[in-house]
Amino acid sequence: MSDNIVDFSFLKGIKVLDLTQFEAGPSCTETLAWLGADVVKIENPKMGDPGRRLRPNKPDDDPYYFHMFNANKKSVTINLKSPEGLKLVKSMIKEADVMMENFAPGAIERLGLGYETVKSINPSIIYAQVKGFGIGSPHEKNLAFDMVAQACGGTFSVTGESDGPPTRPGITLGDTGTGMLMAITILGALFKRKETGEGHCLQVAMQDAMLGIGNRRAMEVDLKHTQAACKRYQSQYTLALIDIDFFKNYNDTYGHLAGDNALRAVIDVVLANIRAADRIYRYGGEEFLLLL
Repeated sequence: MSDNIVDFSFLKGIKVLDLTQFEAGPSCTETLAWLGADVVKIENPKMGDPGRRLRPNKPDDDPYYFHMFNANKKSVTINLKSPEGLKLVKSMIKEADVMMENFAPGAIERLGLGYETVKSINPSIIYAQVKGFGIGSPHEKNLAFDMVAQACGGTFSVTGESDGPPTRPGITLGDTGTGMLMAITILGALFKRKETGEGHCLQVAMQDAMLGIGNRRAMEVDLKHTQAACKRYQSQYTLALIDIDFFKNYNDTYGHLAGDNALRAVIDVVLANIRAADRIYRYGGEEFLLLL
Protein backbone atom coordinates (compact mmCIF):
# COMPACT_ATOMS: atom_id res chain seq x y z
CA MET A 1 0.00 0.00 0.00
CA SER A 2 1.25 3.50 -0.83
CA ASP A 3 2.43 5.71 2.02
CA ASN A 4 -0.12 8.25 0.76
CA ILE A 5 -3.04 5.93 1.46
CA VAL A 6 -4.37 5.20 4.93
CA ASP A 7 -7.05 2.73 5.94
CA PHE A 8 -9.26 4.69 8.32
CA SER A 9 -10.84 2.85 11.23
CA PHE A 10 -12.49 5.78 12.99
CA LEU A 11 -15.89 4.07 12.80
CA LYS A 12 -14.67 0.52 13.40
CA GLY A 13 -17.46 -1.48 15.05
CA ILE A 14 -20.25 0.82 13.82
CA LYS A 15 -22.89 -1.14 11.91
CA VAL A 16 -24.87 0.68 9.21
CA LEU A 17 -28.03 -0.72 7.63
CA ASP A 18 -28.13 0.92 4.21
CA LEU A 19 -31.53 1.12 2.47
CA THR A 20 -30.46 3.83 0.04
CA GLN A 21 -30.44 4.07 -3.74
CA PHE A 22 -29.14 6.21 -6.60
CA GLU A 23 -26.73 8.85 -5.24
CA ALA A 24 -27.74 11.13 -2.35
CA GLY A 25 -28.12 8.27 0.12
CA PRO A 26 -25.34 5.97 -1.17
CA SER A 27 -22.77 8.79 -1.19
CA CYS A 28 -23.45 9.24 2.54
CA THR A 29 -23.22 5.58 3.48
CA GLU A 30 -20.14 5.12 1.32
CA THR A 31 -18.44 7.90 3.27
CA LEU A 32 -19.23 6.08 6.51
CA ALA A 33 -17.78 2.91 4.96
CA TRP A 34 -14.56 4.69 4.00
CA LEU A 35 -14.29 5.82 7.61
CA GLY A 36 -14.39 2.22 8.77
CA ALA A 37 -18.06 1.47 9.40
CA ASP A 38 -19.49 -1.93 8.51
CA VAL A 39 -22.12 -1.01 5.89
CA VAL A 40 -24.64 -3.59 4.67
CA LYS A 41 -26.67 -2.46 1.66
CA ILE A 42 -30.19 -3.89 1.26
CA GLU A 43 -31.28 -4.21 -2.37
CA ASN A 44 -34.40 -5.22 -4.27
CA PRO A 45 -34.09 -8.88 -5.39
CA LYS A 46 -35.53 -8.10 -8.83
CA MET A 47 -33.17 -5.36 -9.99
CA GLY A 48 -31.04 -4.16 -7.09
CA ASP A 49 -30.25 -0.50 -6.59
CA PRO A 50 -31.67 1.38 -9.63
CA GLY A 51 -28.22 2.97 -9.90
CA ARG A 52 -27.06 -0.35 -11.35
CA ARG A 53 -29.44 0.06 -14.28
CA LEU A 54 -29.02 3.56 -15.68
CA ARG A 55 -27.81 2.77 -19.20
CA PRO A 56 -30.67 2.21 -21.66
CA ASN A 57 -30.05 -0.48 -24.28
CA LYS A 58 -26.79 -1.54 -22.65
CA PRO A 59 -25.97 -4.60 -20.52
CA ASP A 60 -26.90 -4.51 -16.84
CA ASP A 61 -23.31 -4.89 -15.69
CA ASP A 62 -23.12 -2.34 -12.88
CA PRO A 63 -21.85 0.90 -14.47
CA TYR A 64 -19.08 3.02 -13.02
CA TYR A 65 -21.75 5.31 -11.55
CA PHE A 66 -22.86 2.55 -9.19
CA HIS A 67 -19.34 1.66 -8.11
CA MET A 68 -18.54 5.31 -7.40
CA PHE A 69 -21.10 5.46 -4.59
CA ASN A 70 -21.10 1.93 -3.23
CA ALA A 71 -17.50 1.02 -2.57
CA ASN A 72 -16.53 -0.73 0.68
CA LYS A 73 -20.05 -2.04 1.30
CA LYS A 74 -21.54 -5.48 1.67
CA SER A 75 -24.75 -6.14 -0.23
CA VAL A 76 -27.70 -8.47 0.24
CA THR A 77 -31.05 -8.74 -1.53
CA ILE A 78 -34.19 -8.79 0.61
CA ASN A 79 -37.82 -8.45 -0.40
CA LEU A 80 -39.02 -5.77 2.01
CA LYS A 81 -42.64 -6.39 0.99
CA SER A 82 -42.64 -10.00 2.19
CA PRO A 83 -43.23 -11.00 5.84
CA GLU A 84 -40.00 -13.02 5.82
CA GLY A 85 -37.98 -10.14 4.41
CA LEU A 86 -39.42 -7.65 6.86
CA LYS A 87 -38.67 -9.99 9.76
CA LEU A 88 -35.08 -10.38 8.58
CA VAL A 89 -34.54 -6.62 8.29
CA LYS A 90 -35.98 -6.05 11.75
CA SER A 91 -33.52 -8.58 13.16
CA MET A 92 -30.72 -6.57 11.49
CA ILE A 93 -32.12 -3.35 12.95
CA LYS A 94 -31.68 -4.79 16.44
CA GLU A 95 -27.92 -4.98 15.86
CA ALA A 96 -27.46 -1.76 13.86
CA ASP A 97 -26.08 1.57 15.02
CA VAL A 98 -27.34 3.51 12.00
CA MET A 99 -30.21 2.95 9.57
CA MET A 100 -30.28 5.11 6.46
CA GLU A 101 -32.93 5.43 3.73
CA ASN A 102 -33.84 7.76 0.88
CA PHE A 103 -36.98 6.18 -0.57
CA ALA A 104 -39.83 8.28 -1.94
CA PRO A 105 -41.79 10.19 0.72
CA GLY A 106 -43.97 7.82 2.75
CA ALA A 107 -42.49 4.64 1.25
CA ILE A 108 -40.51 3.55 4.31
CA GLU A 109 -43.60 4.00 6.51
CA ARG A 110 -45.71 1.93 4.12
CA LEU A 111 -43.13 -0.84 4.40
CA GLY A 112 -43.61 -0.83 8.17
CA LEU A 113 -40.16 0.63 8.92
CA GLY A 114 -41.00 4.16 10.06
CA TYR A 115 -39.00 5.75 12.86
CA GLU A 116 -41.37 4.86 15.71
CA THR A 117 -41.38 1.21 14.66
CA VAL A 118 -37.60 1.10 14.31
CA LYS A 119 -37.11 2.95 17.59
CA SER A 120 -39.27 0.38 19.39
CA ILE A 121 -36.91 -2.32 18.11
CA ASN A 122 -33.68 -0.44 18.85
CA PRO A 123 -34.02 2.75 20.95
CA SER A 124 -30.37 3.70 20.45
CA ILE A 125 -30.39 3.60 16.65
CA ILE A 126 -29.51 6.64 14.52
CA TYR A 127 -32.35 6.76 11.97
CA ALA A 128 -31.30 8.89 8.99
CA GLN A 129 -33.36 10.03 6.01
CA VAL A 130 -32.59 12.06 2.89
CA LYS A 131 -35.68 13.56 1.26
CA GLY A 132 -36.22 16.10 -1.49
CA PHE A 133 -38.05 18.66 0.64
CA GLY A 134 -38.29 19.23 4.36
CA ILE A 135 -41.15 18.47 6.73
CA GLY A 136 -43.74 21.25 6.44
CA SER A 137 -42.70 22.25 2.93
CA PRO A 138 -45.57 22.55 0.42
CA HIS A 139 -43.54 20.10 -1.68
CA GLU A 140 -42.94 17.65 1.17
CA LYS A 141 -44.56 14.73 -0.69
CA ASN A 142 -42.76 15.38 -3.97
CA LEU A 143 -39.91 13.35 -5.41
CA ALA A 144 -36.58 15.05 -6.07
CA PHE A 145 -33.38 14.35 -7.93
CA ASP A 146 -30.22 16.44 -8.18
CA MET A 147 -31.48 18.89 -10.79
CA VAL A 148 -34.74 19.47 -8.88
CA ALA A 149 -32.90 20.10 -5.61
CA GLN A 150 -30.48 22.52 -7.24
CA ALA A 151 -33.21 24.38 -9.12
CA CYS A 152 -35.34 24.75 -5.97
CA GLY A 153 -32.33 25.41 -3.75
CA GLY A 154 -31.03 28.32 -5.81
CA THR A 155 -27.73 27.10 -7.29
CA PHE A 156 -29.15 27.36 -10.83
CA SER A 157 -29.87 31.04 -10.24
CA VAL A 158 -26.21 31.97 -9.66
CA THR A 159 -24.74 29.76 -12.41
CA GLY A 160 -24.44 30.53 -16.12
CA GLU A 161 -23.66 33.45 -18.39
CA SER A 162 -24.43 36.83 -16.86
CA ASP A 163 -27.03 37.59 -19.55
CA GLY A 164 -28.27 34.02 -19.97
CA PRO A 165 -30.78 31.74 -18.28
CA PRO A 166 -30.21 29.92 -14.99
CA THR A 167 -27.94 26.93 -15.56
CA ARG A 168 -27.41 23.61 -13.86
CA PRO A 169 -23.89 23.34 -12.36
CA GLY A 170 -21.75 20.61 -13.84
CA ILE A 171 -21.46 18.61 -10.63
CA THR A 172 -24.22 16.85 -8.67
CA LEU A 173 -24.22 19.04 -5.57
CA GLY A 174 -27.87 18.27 -4.95
CA ASP A 175 -27.09 14.60 -4.48
CA THR A 176 -23.57 14.27 -3.12
CA GLY A 177 -23.66 17.60 -1.29
CA THR A 178 -26.72 16.42 0.60
CA GLY A 179 -25.06 13.06 1.23
CA MET A 180 -22.03 14.73 2.79
CA LEU A 181 -24.18 16.89 5.05
CA MET A 182 -26.04 13.81 6.20
CA ALA A 183 -22.78 11.98 6.87
CA ILE A 184 -21.62 14.86 9.07
CA THR A 185 -24.97 14.88 10.87
CA ILE A 186 -24.77 11.13 11.54
CA LEU A 187 -21.24 11.52 12.95
CA GLY A 188 -22.53 14.20 15.31
CA ALA A 189 -25.42 11.98 16.43
CA LEU A 190 -23.06 9.06 17.06
CA PHE A 191 -20.83 11.33 19.15
CA LYS A 192 -23.81 12.54 21.19
CA ARG A 193 -25.02 8.97 21.68
CA LYS A 194 -21.77 8.10 23.46
CA GLU A 195 -22.83 10.62 26.10
CA THR A 196 -26.56 9.86 26.36
CA GLY A 197 -27.03 6.38 24.93
CA GLU A 198 -30.00 7.72 23.00
CA GLY A 199 -30.72 7.40 19.31
CA HIS A 200 -31.94 10.16 17.02
CA CYS A 201 -34.18 10.63 14.01
CA LEU A 202 -32.32 12.72 11.43
CA GLN A 203 -33.55 14.16 8.16
CA VAL A 204 -31.72 16.30 5.61
CA ALA A 205 -33.77 17.72 2.73
CA MET A 206 -31.98 18.18 -0.58
CA GLN A 207 -33.48 21.64 -1.13
CA ASP A 208 -32.38 22.75 2.34
CA ALA A 209 -28.90 21.38 1.75
CA MET A 210 -28.56 23.47 -1.40
CA LEU A 211 -29.77 26.58 0.39
CA GLY A 212 -27.09 25.96 3.00
CA ILE A 213 -24.22 24.93 0.72
CA GLY A 214 -24.27 27.14 -2.31
CA ASN A 215 -26.25 30.28 -1.88
CA ARG A 216 -24.24 33.04 -0.32
CA ARG A 217 -24.57 34.69 -3.73
CA ALA A 218 -28.34 34.23 -3.83
CA MET A 219 -28.77 35.51 -0.28
CA GLU A 220 -26.85 38.70 -1.08
CA VAL A 221 -29.76 39.98 -3.16
CA ASP A 222 -32.31 39.41 -0.42
CA LEU A 223 -30.12 40.98 2.26
CA LYS A 224 -29.75 44.12 0.15
CA HIS A 225 -33.56 44.38 -0.07
CA THR A 226 -33.55 44.75 -3.82
CA GLN A 227 -35.86 43.33 -6.46
CA ALA A 228 -32.95 42.48 -8.75
CA ALA A 229 -32.42 38.93 -9.87
CA CYS A 230 -29.43 37.04 -8.57
CA LYS A 231 -26.27 37.76 -10.50
CA ARG A 232 -24.85 34.81 -12.39
CA TYR A 233 -21.11 34.32 -12.19
CA GLN A 234 -19.88 32.75 -15.40
CA SER A 235 -16.19 33.39 -14.70
CA GLN A 236 -14.56 32.26 -11.51
CA TYR A 237 -10.79 32.59 -11.19
CA THR A 238 -8.58 29.88 -9.85
CA LEU A 239 -5.52 31.10 -8.01
CA ALA A 240 -2.43 28.95 -7.77
CA LEU A 241 1.03 29.53 -6.32
CA ILE A 242 3.55 27.46 -8.26
CA ASP A 243 7.02 26.53 -7.01
CA ILE A 244 9.21 27.90 -9.80
CA ASP A 245 12.22 25.66 -9.07
CA PHE A 246 10.06 22.59 -9.54
CA PHE A 247 9.17 23.59 -13.08
CA LYS A 248 12.63 24.86 -14.02
CA ASN A 249 14.00 21.43 -13.10
CA TYR A 250 11.02 19.52 -14.44
CA ASN A 251 12.77 17.67 -17.24
CA ASP A 252 15.58 16.48 -14.99
CA THR A 253 13.29 15.41 -12.16
CA TYR A 254 10.13 14.25 -13.92
CA GLY A 255 11.29 13.51 -17.44
CA HIS A 256 9.66 10.10 -17.29
CA LEU A 257 6.28 11.84 -17.35
CA ALA A 258 7.00 13.80 -20.49
CA GLY A 259 4.57 11.66 -22.45
CA ASP A 260 1.64 13.06 -20.47
CA ASN A 261 0.33 15.67 -22.92
CA ALA A 262 -2.05 17.30 -20.40
CA LEU A 263 0.73 17.70 -17.86
CA ARG A 264 3.11 18.93 -20.56
CA ALA A 265 0.61 21.63 -21.53
CA VAL A 266 0.45 22.86 -17.93
CA ILE A 267 4.24 22.91 -17.71
CA ASP A 268 4.50 24.97 -20.90
CA VAL A 269 2.02 27.55 -19.58
CA VAL A 270 3.93 27.87 -16.32
CA LEU A 271 7.34 28.20 -18.01
CA ALA A 272 5.95 30.84 -20.38
CA ASN A 273 4.70 32.91 -17.45
CA ILE A 274 7.85 32.67 -15.34
CA ARG A 275 9.18 35.61 -17.37
CA ALA A 276 6.36 37.81 -16.02
CA ALA A 277 8.20 39.43 -13.10
CA ASP A 278 5.03 41.03 -11.71
CA ARG A 279 3.72 37.54 -10.96
CA ILE A 280 6.73 36.38 -9.00
CA TYR A 281 6.31 36.23 -5.22
CA ARG A 282 9.07 35.40 -2.78
CA TYR A 283 8.56 33.74 0.57
CA GLY A 284 10.97 31.92 2.87
CA GLY A 285 13.81 32.11 0.36
CA GLU A 286 11.76 30.49 -2.42
CA GLU A 287 10.11 31.91 -5.52
CA PHE A 288 6.50 31.23 -6.51
CA LEU A 289 4.57 32.11 -9.66
CA LEU A 290 1.04 33.45 -9.22
CA LEU A 291 -1.37 32.03 -11.78
CA LEU A 292 -4.92 33.33 -12.15
